[in-house]
Amino acid sequence: MARPLSNDVRERIVDAAGAAFYEHGYAAMGVDALADAAGVSKMTLYRYFPSKDDLIVAVLHRFDAWGVSNYEEIIGAHKNPVDRLLALFDWIAERANDPSCRGCVFQNSAAEFPEHEALAHEVSLNSKRVVRATYLREAELMKARDPEELADQLLLLTDGCWAVARMWGPNNPSRSVLSAAKVLIRAQQESPSTLMQHCPKVRV
Repeated sequence: MARPLSNDVRERIVDAAGAAFYEHGYAAMGVDALADAAGVSKMTLYRYFPSKDDLIVAVLHRFDAWGVSNYEEIIGAHKNPVDRLLALFDWIAERANDPSCRGCVFQNSAAEFPEHEALAHEVSLNSKRVVRATYLREAELMKARDPEELADQLLLLTDGCWAVARMWGPNNPSRSVLSAAKVLIRAQQESPSTLMQHCPKVRV
């Protein structure tokens, strides 16, 4: 009779695989190396995850839950939607300049699994949709002139941060993301007539 699966062992495998995938990439980590990293046999790993793809998806869901938890904690600490958005970008800048940061987990996975039909790509894309939905909700609460546009802009800003973190390492240009977010948010708070006053006049 097979022994029941242990949640502790499953979590240990996911933790070890998550760290290994983030550091080395998905293709570079074989099942043998993943089992060694988790301190389990290859047979045990397969009992919990019948395929490497199953483990990858479990890892992505773990990272997604971690990201949502961080966003919710930051949002819950502020009453004003503008303050909430700026606090999020302050956290993103700090995270993107941490020496342990290797960019965005979901950008990395989408690059290794570019086919939209791949489950890893689908999970990664859904995570981005959740982030955009968060920005859209806050943009609507702050009564932005065009909440959809602001949500798109902030998502692009976020992904740009993770991209430069991956490329440059610590002390990268993402340090300026908070000031960039302020510019975009301020533009959405101002009326079109006010914005025109800021534009340089062109002589004909």
